[in-house]
Amino acid sequence: MALLLCVLSFLQVSVDCYRFDGGYVEVWYQIPIHQVYVSQHDESQDTIFIQYSYRFTIYEERRQDSSSTTGVKGAHISPMQQEGHLIDYIPITLYPGIFHYFLEIKLDSGTLLSKGTIEIPSDTLIFNCSDILLGKRSSEALGFHNVPLIPLVSSEFLNYDTLFSYLEIYGLVPDSLYYTIHYLIIDSANITFIDKKESRLKYAYSQIDTFTTFCNDYIDGLYTLTVTVNDPALNTSLSRSKPFSIRSVLNNIAEMKFYYDIRYTVDPAEFKKFSMLTKHQKDIYLKQFWKDHDYSQYEKRINDADAGFSTRAFLGRNTDRGLFYIKNGPPDEIEVIPMAGWARPFEVWHYYRNGYDVLFCDIKDDGNPRFIKIFRAGELIEIIEHEYFQGDEDKEEWIFDVGPGTYDHIRKEGAEY
Repeated sequence: MALLLCVLSFLQVSVDCYRFDGGYVEVWYQIPIHQVYVSQHDESQDTIFIQYSYRFTIYEERRQDSSSTTGVKGAHISPMQQEGHLIDYIPITLYPGIFHYFLEIKLDSGTLLSKGTIEIPSDTLIFNCSDILLGKRSSEALGFHNVPLIPLVSSEFLNYDTLFSYLEIYGLVPDSLYYTIHYLIIDSANITFIDKKESRLKYAYSQIDTFTTFCNDYIDGLYTLTVTVNDPALNTSLSRSKPFSIRSVLNNIAEMKFYYDIRYTVDPAEFKKFSMLTKHQKDIYLKQFWKDHDYSQYEKRINDADAGFSTRAFLGRNTDRGLFYIKNGPPDEIEVIPMAGWARPFEVWHYYRNGYDVLFCDIKDDGNPRFIKIFRAGELIEIIEHEYFQGDEDKEEWIFDVGPGTYDHIRKEGAEY
């Protein structure tokens, strides 16, 4: 017999709807992993595939208009994974009105149900904004709308999380260079925790505005984030609010695996100074340090580096590629050249959004590419294809490591001019 879970209290599945421009809506849902886990899965497997079906029905009472959509989705999880959530969404487009929805999700472990209401106001405002979406920072290149965040539908954050808010603004008028934005966080007793006003440069008709705050600064309880946007050119302001909660866990950030081991994210000189501090001084230093840095992201990058760059001799975190990955995050693209006619195997990491490329080369022929140099975007191609450095080749001696004999050959050619 399938277990029927009533989720109107949002204890088993969390659902929230986010309204954007033009009646576009995303219905996000969040299911705890422990509810979808089935014990008879083979725990010797690296991952298991959890598949579920859903039915989403929406009804507009005034016009007596209804629609329904069904589908099948899935995700890979570890057989031992009991924490975390399955998070996904259903996109819909609605006309102005009040809509009632019903969401049914069928898993091997049972059926989850949720219902709610979505109101789409009349499209009469030129200056408008989306609902606030709250989430956690993500190291993934693609998160929510190409922004590195993971939506947290339940809006419950743990004390070691970094809260990330996302807001889309529409209808900005270019008659002024800036718009102003005000972030206000108050608790359930109406005590102000954050009151921050900033000016932002206008660069498009619609823009995204984001804000982060470290949850370790808060005590357990309920809070409300209110964002107010003002466009001086229109002399108009608008606000959106979103409640959230903070919950402490027994294993707080100070007990996390890499809490004291910050060598992978600071430069050697800074880490040397840190190492010479007393225990009390280190505790003070680290409390401030982790307010300014995302621990979850740091640990994930270390684990990613170990998984992707480890060799028989080194853990990935201790390799040049691993260290660069941890400090700078994943590149937008990795170009791997196993063997060129003139060079040892090398990799080029492209950070398009930051405007630079990074060269790694297996100069010791041990399967562990070393860091060579950072180039402005496109510069390495100019060097390789056009030898633009002729006459200034002493500044490019690195090429001798990448292509043994190449540098001497170029110098000899240069001497003949």
